[in-house]
Amino acid sequence: MEDTNYYFSLTTTAPKTNKAPGAVTDDSHKDDDACTTNGSAASSSIPTSPALEGSLDRLAQFFIAPKFETGMVDREIKAIDSEWRNARTSDAWRNYQHLKAAGNPHHPFAKFGCGNLETLTANGAISPRSELLDFWKRHYQTYNMRLAVVGYASLDAMQATVEKTFGELPYSEGQHRRIPKEPLQDQVFPFEGAQYEAGVKAFGPEQLGKHRQVIPVMESRTLKLQFASPPVDDPVAREARPHRIISHLLGHEAPGSLHALLNDLGYIQSLSSGMAISTSDFALFSVSMGLTPKGMAHKQEVLELAFQWISLISKAALDPANLERMEQYDYELRQIFLNNFKFRENGDPTDFCSTVAELMFDTEVPPNRILIGMNDQGKYDPEITKAFLERLKPANCLIVETNSDLAKETEPDAGFEKEAWQTEPWYGAQYRVRDLSEEQIQAWENPASVDARLQLPGLNEYIPTDFSLRCDKAANGDAAAAASKVSEAERNAPPQMIMERKGLRLWHKMDKYWRVPKAFIRFSMVTPDPYRSPRTMTYNRIYQRLLNDDLKSSVYDATMGGCNYRYVYNCIGNVDSMCNYLSVLTYVSLVLSLPMFL
Repeated sequence: MEDTNYYFSLTTTAPKTNKAPGAVTDDSHKDDDACTTNGSAASSSIPTSPALEGSLDRLAQFFIAPKFETGMVDREIKAIDSEWRNARTSDAWRNYQHLKAAGNPHHPFAKFGCGNLETLTANGAISPRSELLDFWKRHYQTYNMRLAVVGYASLDAMQATVEKTFGELPYSEGQHRRIPKEPLQDQVFPFEGAQYEAGVKAFGPEQLGKHRQVIPVMESRTLKLQFASPPVDDPVAREARPHRIISHLLGHEAPGSLHALLNDLGYIQSLSSGMAISTSDFALFSVSMGLTPKGMAHKQEVLELAFQWISLISKAALDPANLERMEQYDYELRQIFLNNFKFRENGDPTDFCSTVAELMFDTEVPPNRILIGMNDQGKYDPEITKAFLERLKPANCLIVETNSDLAKETEPDAGFEKEAWQTEPWYGAQYRVRDLSEEQIQAWENPASVDARLQLPGLNEYIPTDFSLRCDKAANGDAAAAASKVSEAERNAPPQMIMERKGLRLWHKMDKYWRVPKAFIRFSMVTPDPYRSPRTMTYNRIYQRLLNDDLKSSVYDATMGGCNYRYVYNCIGNVDSMCNYLSVLTYVSLVLSLPMFL
């Protein structure tokens, strides 16, 4: 681990408990201040581990009394310069800096964000160390900081550790930089464009309504429609979260969707939608499509269908006759988010800490709602949704085409005949840009017709509502008995064979410990054929990909409802794995199993 990084990976042993995790009522509103360990209330006798206390003490010193030693500053500058040089061949960094360069040059977003030896030592009159100290004094204030700690210790013990390690931080009063000094109350979204100089937007009319072509380093073909939008942290947008329902509909993959149509035509490999970037005063809402060579050859058709899809959804959302339908979509999303939160499994604690610390900047979120965080979906607001949909228009769009085929073009695309190739100065991305014609903007904004193959998604029938447990039913409804102490031997016991026939063996195990209303199914077909020869290996891998691709549309609703599945071919045959809520298991199992025998 470099001494310039503040990342700590701590491995400790969890306190043992004989109580099953599910023995604690899964109610996010009950005992909001309770800390649980393996599902049981953490004992006040559990101290903070020496590893966590030591790491917090070392971390705290940077915020209390950083040294900024001259030798270490010089070393870090050289490390940054090395990272920048390595990133010059990374399409991710090149495309991001190209996007920044496409913005308003008077907005901070357009600046070179990484830095290198040249920029970090450009001001010879002032040493980098002096500038670092000045920056630290101005911004590293307690009102501009939030701290989240995750550990096995009790809340009291962790609080005492934080007070011991971070207690020397001097208190300072002020308003953190996430809130604009003067929100613009005369517009729907008051935070939009309010963080910096009035009237200076990251992406204004001069930067939008354009088509930019970029040549990547690696072979790739993508089309991105990026619309200037209000930031996610805007109080109005945060309450209604209009981007979520719009993203849900635009990125839908069920039959009748844009994804399904373009996939059937062989035009795309992927399609996604959502907030690509969200800052304190602007965001970019993106519809991103990974194209096949065939799709890129028909990119005009792809763009036409994409704007027809946007038009179809926008008109449906703005039609008062469809208000109930939109509210049903919104209700489905809220149920999905709540189910995901209620039955969420342990993840990376570092990511969890980062998310919680960021949420604590939001003064509108009460402490007892911090854990549910972004899973807390607000109610549908037609007026706010309308205001957001107004942004999804060609004149407010930046079309970014990343296409490796452009490097060997013989003739420029229509509209680019007079546009010369340019080079982004920091990462060297080659690009050219043209304005969308007024005729093109009008044709996409108001399409004469919508392809009949595009249809609004139906309602999702596979969102679970029954979370009863089979182990409780096996105990004749005695949940207390089923949730009682589970012996280690019973917990570690292997599944029991319940059926054995020629060519078939079936095992089963009733879980009583984790108490999650899901079933895990693994179907393995043993055969020597997959690795019989290079040809059979290739055929089976092609079949695996085709099968997974074919299933996307038919089981999309189920995957949104919480179903996870995977088809894999290996040296012993094929393996079908699935995890789903019990209440919707039967249908999804049938859909996933049938293609294997057809």
